[in-house]
Amino acid sequence: TCVLGFPVMGIWESGWDRTDVNTVSTSGDKRLVVLGDDFGDVHLLNNPCIIQHAPRRAYSGHSSHVADITFLLDDQRVISAGGHDKALFQFRVEHDPYSAGAAQSDVSTRPGESVKPPLPNPKRAWKEFCA
Repeated sequence: TCVLGFPVMGIWESGWDRTDVNTVSTSGDKRLVVLGDDFGDVHLLNNPCIIQHAPRRAYSGHSSHVADITFLLDDQRVISAGGHDKALFQFRVEHDPYSAGAAQSDVSTRPGESVKPPLPNPKRAWKEFCA
């Protein structure tokens, strides 16, 4: 649930500062991470996400920052709470047994969903912090 640390080094998008991620939650089975950002989006990533700009699925909907996010006990649902919009969103987590992960780029998207595939030559995120 911490926004800083080794397992979540790759959650930061290009151009984000360290205040743009407001909340992080890990699934009970430790396979997925969800985060809420300052732009009203909810991001789903594989855990751990240690490559720079880790591949993800992003879901829009909140009109301002996401204040809190969590997996429910069965890991089948995610609840997000908006800041200024005071909205509660519920997302259903669908596990695809044939998928390579949270951001497989050849999977069709739904309205409000975007897929951010891995960069052509992913780099380890910790080199950025240590250099």
